[in-house]
Amino acid sequence: MIKTSLDKHFPCIFLCLCAGVVALEIAVPRAASFGAPLAGLIAMIVYAIGKGRFLMPRRAELFFMLAITALAGLSALWAIDPGFALERAAGIGGILLIGLFFIEAARRITAGDIPAGYVKILGGLYAFACAIVALEIFCGLPLYRLINSVPADQPVYSVFMNRSVVVMAGLYFPLLLLVIGGLPHNRRTRYALGALMTLALIAALALTQSQSAQLLFALGVVFALFFPVNLRGAWIALGAIIIALGFAAPWLAQSMYQAFPYEPDVIGNSFMTAASIPHRLEVWNFVATEALKHPLYGQGIEAIRFIKSDTWLKLPNANSMLHPHNAPLQIWVEFGVIGMALASALFAYILRSLWLSPPLARRFGLAVVIGMLAVMSTGYGLWQSWQVGLLITLAGMMALAAGTGRALTR
Repeated sequence: MIKTSLDKHFPCIFLCLCAGVVALEIAVPRAASFGAPLAGLIAMIVYAIGKGRFLMPRRAELFFMLAITALAGLSALWAIDPGFALERAAGIGGILLIGLFFIEAARRITAGDIPAGYVKILGGLYAFACAIVALEIFCGLPLYRLINSVPADQPVYSVFMNRSVVVMAGLYFPLLLLVIGGLPHNRRTRYALGALMTLALIAALALTQSQSAQLLFALGVVFALFFPVNLRGAWIALGAIIIALGFAAPWLAQSMYQAFPYEPDVIGNSFMTAASIPHRLEVWNFVATEALKHPLYGQGIEAIRFIKSDTWLKLPNANSMLHPHNAPLQIWVEFGVIGMALASALFAYILRSLWLSPPLARRFGLAVVIGMLAVMSTGYGLWQSWQVGLLITLAGMMALAAGTGRALTR
């Protein structure tokens, strides 16, 4: 009886898990490190009991996640701190490998499994969450003060909400696709809900200090609207350009550092300063120099936090950094050409998977990929657990929404 019930209600259970993941990760972005993997683990257990067979991820995706985990673990052999490298490899591997079940479970949900009421509730929940975050920033973070018991005379800054806005900006594209595809016969509701989600997010983006979130949204919109998703050659060209830029990253970083002024008395209070561009260029130059010292296999995962600069970094006002603020450079300094080859193969696989998706899913999926690539190349450390978990969440939500997009094209 339990087996039959779990089999029958698997779509409902998973959809509830997805709603919980969305709400949790917007409210507590660091929870992204376990939100989607935990939902995937629960879905895998429910599926196994109900169906009598395991929920198996795609072989290529399992290979890539195992390869990343293995390379990170093996890097302990040449890492500056082997113990820390093994610890990070285990944590990252757990998120990636267990997270695959979340992605695969999402693929098992068909358009007919998703009630229109669920789409409306999830879209409304997202818009409400964006509005609350925007209001929180506008009012000086009163909820943050209350939850964290911050005294009235102690300042709080809107940067504390930056991760929430990044999560919201990333979730916007798969959730909007879900609304468009999940409400195919209710145009008025679809447009109204989509407009509500968009306006609420734009309000949060206008108030936030997270330039990463703003860049994610802006690039996502541009690629969703203007990239020729039906031209195979355009996908090949895009992949080739981004992969080439990844391999050239150390030399590009050094060239940009030399080409732009970075002295505080030269740049003053310009847009470049507000966008932390001089700060980034100095850090990237430092990381690029270190990467080219060991170009074949790098210096091990999270190496940059243990490396001291030979010269004082003026704008960061330090001689070391926790992370490079740039994914390609981080791969270079940690795993060298070997790591870049693996990353390039994974990126090519992602683009190919998008090309094989329905046209509408191609647009929204590419928006997520390019937007998150921009975030990882300018903002946070590549292996921050919440960001790795967010990537899994976005992949799963896109897989879920792609099913409705496929039904819309029939």
